Amino acid sequence: MFLKERKTIIWASVGCGNVCEVKSLPAMYKLEGSQVAGVFSRNQSKAADFVKRHSLSKVYSTVDELLADEDVDIVYIATPPGSHLEYALAALDAGKHVYVEKPMALNYSECLKMTRAAEAKGLKIFVAHYRRALPYFQLVKNMIEQGRIGKVLHVDMKLFHSPQATDTKPDLHWRLKPEVSGGGYFFDHAPHGIDIIQYLLQEVVVDAHGKSSNQGGLYAAEDTVVGTLQTEGGTQIQASWCYVVPAEIRTDELVFTGKEGQIRCSVFDFIPIELLQGGTAEKYQVQNPPQIQAPFIQTILNELRGEGNCLCNAQDALPTAWAMDKLVNRI
Repeated sequence: MFLKERKTIIWASVGCGNVCEVKSLPAMYKLEGSQVAGVFSRNQSKAADFVKRHSLSKVYSTVDELLADEDVDIVYIATPPGSHLEYALAALDAGKHVYVEKPMALNYSECLKMTRAAEAKGLKIFVAHYRRALPYFQLVKNMIEQGRIGKVLHVDMKLFHSPQATDTKPDLHWRLKPEVSGGGYFFDHAPHGIDIIQYLLQEVVVDAHGKSSNQGGLYAAEDTVVGTLQTEGGTQIQASWCYVVPAEIRTDELVFTGKEGQIRCSVFDFIPIELLQGGTAEKYQVQNPPQIQAPFIQTILNELRGEGNCLCNAQDALPTAWAMDKLVNRI
């Protein structure tokens, strides 16, 4: 279903939290031919404040009111993962396309339900694996495609964080409540890392094995996950996440090793990209846009107008959801 007949594509957001403030929603009203009608939040005063600060027109009192707005073409779901399935199915039933934050849902099974519902309705679900469109990772992708390090043999990913001040409080952040987030910090961070590796290699993960544990005892969710994954092309991936290390050894590393060299970068910190080849090292600093989701959102607009393809739809996101469940032995 393309929207070429109407120049401006209109969004509405379910949720108006931190991710909306700078990363995503401003891009939706700043990009050409794109407009935000309004937002819904269970906290109506927060929604009213958001609408005022961003010069939007509507605060929806209910999700049903938002979905009944005939002007809205696509619903942005920016709530915790525990409500993604419910809101996505409701939006599809209302005839709206969907843009959903990652992780796509609580688990792979819910992701499948969302994907199949969209296919049955002839509508689109786009998933916020927006790193695919960033200049930083486009450069890494170009290096790999140009054969700068030869055939990629192995990928190593490490993300180590220290505990947060709120990790030991009685009222934990929603990211540490599995019924709301899917798990611990792993379920917040791993979608970005696993997805971007597949995108950069242009190879889907087809095998994954892992172990998860709670080594810090600060909360009920897992705080450490280690695993091995393999792509359809045979590339081996070693991945580790740990959230109870000392602050001084915080680590964010993504390393691609090939037959002729190595590329070193990161998933979150955007350290200078380092190309090691032939005994020399070259570094590249890449600047990302202020609204970090803007390049990705542009690909959504292009697809809805029939002028291109979004870099990650629901079908593209399924292998990451599957791999995450495999790593924590849920499937």
